[in-house]
Amino acid sequence: MNKVEQINYRHNPFTYKIEWEHSMEHDHTFFEIVLIIRSSADHIVNGITSRVSRGDMILLRPKDRHYFKITGKEPYLHRDIYVTQRDMQDICEGISDDAYEILEAQKMPFSIKLNGLQTDYIDSFCHKYDDIIDYTKTGKYDRAFFKAFCSHLVCLIYENNLLYTAIPIWLSELVHDIKNKKLFLTNTVDELVQRTGYSHTQFCRLFKRYFNTTFSQYLTDYKLDYSLTLLADKSKSILEISSHLGYDSTSYYITAFKKRFGVTPHRYRISRL
Repeated sequence: MNKVEQINYRHNPFTYKIEWEHSMEHDHTFFEIVLIIRSSADHIVNGITSRVSRGDMILLRPKDRHYFKITGKEPYLHRDIYVTQRDMQDICEGISDDAYEILEAQKMPFSIKLNGLQTDYIDSFCHKYDDIIDYTKTGKYDRAFFKAFCSHLVCLIYENNLLYTAIPIWLSELVHDIKNKKLFLTNTVDELVQRTGYSHTQFCRLFKRYFNTTFSQYLTDYKLDYSLTLLADKSKSILEISSHLGYDSTSYYITAFKKRFGVTPHRYRISRL
């Protein structure tokens, strides 16, 4: 049994009801779907507080640090639903090739607000798993059926949030730095990707998802856009501008420029005189 399962199955391999205030900040080595069943609480995740109440369902990732402070007057109750990292990766692969990377890239976890019928249905379904305390004594059918159930919940949460997902802060900050600090002049594509902590493949998938173009093409386009400003300085030759932008040959710069703007750098400069 791996580390994820050892912690995951301390109480129950599938789900667990929490009726008390969990005021100690903690994280997990697994994914945890939290469903608020009764009353309300302040949910503090990654240092940010939000009020949650009946029907709120949150998909917490292993990196999310969180705790609860009960605020409602009626007896409090929420349900934890556990998903191993391997199962979550399998579920996300069924959604899209980059669903797992997008899930991990967000600053805050995804969530959804369910109605009363949905909340009661999920709680009722999980109830049959409440008394299981030994994972080794569960059958393959039970595990497969529960995984399929979790897949349904993840799809609900993911679809709801994808419609409103903004560009992740880390990605918008990178783009901001590239533009304002002219990082594209002193760093290669690989060096810029390394700044994010993601693998080249993961980063490129996420970038194309949000900007609808490849990272290399984005840098090329911005470099050419920046060259318009440089061309306004008539003291700089086309060769000097090309070299400043990092092109190995002036002819390659001229070809790329014409492809983007329809004219050569020289023609563009003359038209602006």
